[in-house]
Amino acid sequence: MSFIDLGIHTNLLSRLKDLGYTRASPAHVQIVPAILDGGDILVTCQNGSAYTDAALIALLHRCIESPNANSSSVIVCPTDNRATHIAARLRVIVNNALAVNIVSGDNPENSPDVSLPLIRITTPSQFLQHLQTIEMSEITLRTLLMTQMDVMIAQGAKTTLLEIGNLLTNKTQVILYTGRETRSVTHLSKFLQNGPVRHAITSDSQHPESTAQQTWPVPDHLKTPLLLKLYRRLQQPVSLVIVSTNSWASRLARRMRTGKRKSKAAALLTSSPNDTQSSLSSRFGREIKILVVAKQIPANLKVTEVTHVIHYDLPKDSRQYFKALQRVPHALHISLVTPKDEEHILEIEDRIGRPLFRDMLADFDYSRPDVKKKTNTLSQEDIRTSRRTGTTRRKKPPEKKIPWDPEIPRSWGDRNAAHNQPEKIPLAQWSPEPLPSIWHQQETSSGQSSDKDNKGSSRPRHRRRRNRKKKGRN
Repeated sequence: MSFIDLGIHTNLLSRLKDLGYTRASPAHVQIVPAILDGGDILVTCQNGSAYTDAALIALLHRCIESPNANSSSVIVCPTDNRATHIAARLRVIVNNALAVNIVSGDNPENSPDVSLPLIRITTPSQFLQHLQTIEMSEITLRTLLMTQMDVMIAQGAKTTLLEIGNLLTNKTQVILYTGRETRSVTHLSKFLQNGPVRHAITSDSQHPESTAQQTWPVPDHLKTPLLLKLYRRLQQPVSLVIVSTNSWASRLARRMRTGKRKSKAAALLTSSPNDTQSSLSSRFGREIKILVVAKQIPANLKVTEVTHVIHYDLPKDSRQYFKALQRVPHALHISLVTPKDEEHILEIEDRIGRPLFRDMLADFDYSRPDVKKKTNTLSQEDIRTSRRTGTTRRKKPPEKKIPWDPEIPRSWGDRNAAHNQPEKIPLAQWSPEPLPSIWHQQETSSGQSSDKDNKGSSRPRHRRRRNRKKKGRN
């Protein structure tokens, strides 16, 4: 089905076409008409399965189709990072071509245009504070979308959500997105909504566009640190990591075992014996929570308990990626994308019919330099010599010379430092002080000096020991 069949506004259709939307996914087909009908909706979905994307398209269509300056739509997210990411998605779609105000935490309200409809992206605590400071008669809250309800409840925001519900009016359309429908989610649904329509789409192996997918751009040397940080945020994951080679699979599994979290990781190598492979396959999901494989998922591996598939290295052939989608359609597929992988991502987007928005962590340093990469300190002469002889000689850095202090003995400092020579006094002007009494000539008992004194002082003569050879007995 196309977006024209969904009744999307013409201006919004042109923007979606420019971004790469070629056909509507199952999530778009179900969610967009349901939101436009105006009723309350309870959606059970995974983050990355295009449900949020469908809600954003529906909200933008409503703002363009019936612009009302006094009405607003609010999207509540569990964290500031998630709110920033959704605001970035909306700004990419709008791109100064649609008359909509977008307000979020990273873009505070600096006198927004009051003549345009407003979409606010915020967190539960910030939205409650906003509702307490304004009067509901000043502005009409048309739609309230709460994403990742189970995550917000796990973070302790249930009381805040109940207080928000007390300030809402019956005219507000409430849409709840949750990964799992727990008791707390059901209780909040009864409190916030009025007869909601339930939607839940199970991913189909024949339709890869229905599988939950995320892309995380990162420099090549920061892929492992980003993977470790993402894994700490996952809730009870059973992950399958796909890399390019067996050697890197062993190295990555060792790194994840020895990290701060000390995850239970193992590498399933194609060169391992059959007994080892069967042992790791049977322990995967119970004892082993992270299994690193090379190139593709083994055919005899059970994947029913897998919750996340992490494409550490994207394959050069996009067909291998879609084989993984068809093999594990119920899991969330996370791709770590480097600049050289952008071409492969474009091929994937063309096949699924929609763009995959790039997600980023606000508290991760993407500009961290590569400490293992060393600069070349060879001179041109050394380079020419190495080319002739086939050997490389690294130029030694110059030694730092420390200024010489005359008060410190010369052996303590730099031997190459300058030494201050003392001034020399001419011999005729030299007048030594009186010599000590012990240096004077000592008189003998008879009052005359000894012969040794006349001849000058002499040192005692050392006796020489004769090496007597021991005579052997006859």
